Amino acid sequence: MKLVSHYRENEVLRKSFIQLAADIFGIDFSSWHEKGFWDDRYIPFSYVLSGQVVANVSVNELNMIIAGKSHKALQIGTVMTHPDFRNRGLAASLMNHVLKAYEGKYDYIYLFANDSVLDFYPKFGFKQVEEHQYSTIVSSGKDRRELRKLEIHKDLRQIEKIVHGRAPVSQAFATANSSGITMFHILSVFPDHLYYHPEADAIVIFTRENDVIHLYDVISSHACEN
Repeated sequence: MKLVSHYRENEVLRKSFIQLAADIFGIDFSSWHEKGFWDDRYIPFSYVLSGQVVANVSVNELNMIIAGKSHKALQIGTVMTHPDFRNRGLAASLMNHVLKAYEGKYDYIYLFANDSVLDFYPKFGFKQVEEHQYSTIVSSGKDRRELRKLEIHKDLRQIEKIVHGRAPVSQAFATANSSGITMFHILSVFPDHLYYHPEADAIVIFTRENDVIHLYDVISSHACEN
């Protein structure tokens, strides 16, 4: 079993990684890679046996804007192990390798975890932080501005241009240099929930459940004043 990384251009390993992610999480990296949005900032670290990726921890390099200042950040994700290779400490070994490789090089290292693994990540020094969700009551009013629904196959170049030229959504807390991972979410998570606001030249990502709007992102080149 070998530990390999930076293998995006290795077709065999890339396809094995993509298949494992599809099997474990139901997510598909294929379109993201085929359309050229898998960039050098997203790096998988994997254990490979006979050409098959059996365990993985990925990192995504980006910047965080906090109180108007930019900080180097590393997001950890796609932590997964093939069912036939679990309970062998592979994920823990990869986590230790990644943390050692990037030690002292980033201001923040973070990840998002579900309830089933809350006991796993504190072993590596991670601390649980509360995540806040905000809501407000709004009225549609009389000035209803039309949003045009975007379609990936027709509007990809326009979407790409706006994403690459985006300004931070906030100077209080936001991410920057994250166009690669943003395009992944656009292609794989929200392809049917993209809308264009012509006056702001902005992409608005939201879903609607009955009378509740869930707003996920507003992507624009216009800087936010806050």
